[in-house]
This record gives sequence, structure tokens and C-alpha cells, in this order.
Amino acid sequence: MKRLVGIVVALLGFMSPCWGQFSTVYNVPPDTPPRFIDSDDTQVNLFEGGSLGVGIALGSNLGTSANIEMNMYGGTLPRFNSFPGSTFNMFGGTTTSTFFSLSSKINIHDGMVGDGFGSDTFQINRGTANIYGGRILADVRIGEAVLNLYGGSIEGGFRGDQGAQVNLFVRDFFVDGMQVTDLVPGVRKDYGLLGRQMSGTLGDGSPFDVLNAEGHTSVTLVPEPSCMLLTAFALLGLRRGRR
Repeated sequence: MKRLVGIVVALLGFMSPCWGQFSTVYNVPPDTPPRFIDSDDTQVNLFEGGSLGVGIALGSNLGTSANIEMNMYGGTLPRFNSFPGSTFNMFGGTTTSTFFSLSSKINIHDGMVGDGFGSDTFQINRGTANIYGGRILADVRIGEAVLNLYGGSIEGGFRGDQGAQVNLFVRDFFVDGMQVTDLVPGVRKDYGLLGRQMSGTLGDGSPFDVLNAEGHTSVTLVPEPSCMLLTAFALLGLRRGRR
């Protein structure tokens, strides 16, 4: 099932450049985009074998940009910053060093965030991050933001700060080692779990073990046969929202 979900995600993912309308498109390789991209209607596609040098910043930190998108299918991204009006979709490759998002949208389907060396960070503030798969080796920090965790593995540290909303889509769920048995499939349940250890199995079959220190948590039980459909519908909804 987990392998099948990955195939669905990959197939839908490779369709993503078809949905948006962009006046400027950079395909890496062979193109070399600027370090700072704040012009509206711009798309960057990073493919296997490509690299963005010292990194890239999407959108203006003044919040004046619109319709800026980056799709990462492979390659390496040393440093990443995104600001309002931008979307980052990751389907493969590796990010290293700092990954910082402010009021933007992040979708992780596959690939590796952080390379396991040094003090890599994955920080989301006042935006939304959807994690469907991949490996998160960097330390995760969720500020006043929304994290929807459907699958993948979080292998570094994790902290949900005050104002964070962490939404878990699980097959099973434990709090401080005790299984929660009153979940109803497809029904969201909110918890006050400040400072509690949360663990279990995500919708794609990946185990998780995180501490949501100060934020709010919701849990939705996903029956195993529905896992692939959940991921597919979530991706299709994302595509429709970008038409």
C-alpha cells in the first residue's frame, strides 16, 4: 500500500507544471534562475542533477508577490526561503542547511529535507505545510502555522510552538505510550496535548513520534484501504486550487 501511494503521488506530482500559468519558467538544468525571485507568475523546476548554488528565495518578504511556484523533482537545494505568494512542491531531491517558510505553502511528497549533517532546520511560520511522504531529517519547528501530516518520516527534532496547529492523519495513535481507542474513521478530533508525547502510524504506514510542546493538535483516523485515495484526493484538491 505504501509503495502504491508513492506511485500515485509521483504521477500526480509530475502533472503539476501543467496547471499553473506562468510568464517566466526556469528549468534547472540548464537554466540558472536568480537567487531572489519576487516577480509574479514565475515558476522554477529543479530536476535530477541540478543544483541552485547557494539556494533560492521565493517571493518578497514584504508580501507583494503572487503566483510564484517551485517544483523540486530532484537535485540539491542548499538553502531555501519562501514568503507570501509562493508555493513549494517537493517530489524528490535533497534540501540542506536552512529551510524557512513565512506565510507560504509547502507540499512535501517525497525527497529528503536535510541531509543528516550539521544543524539543518525546517521552520514554518504563519503558513501551511502538507507532508505526504519523504524523509524530514532536519529539526522541525512549527510557529503560528498549520502542519498537516499525512505520511513520511520526521527523523529530527520536532517542536510545535504556541499558535501552531498540527493535524495528524493516522492509522493508530498513542499519547505517552497509551493507545487512543475512541477515534472514528474520517472524523477529526481535537486534543489538548501540550507537552505530551504523540506517536503512532501515519496514513501511509510510516511511524511517527513527536512532541507538540505548545501548539494545538487534531487527529483523524484513516483506515488503511483508504490511504491511497486520501492522498490522491488531497493532491487533486491542491491542483484544482491552483487552476
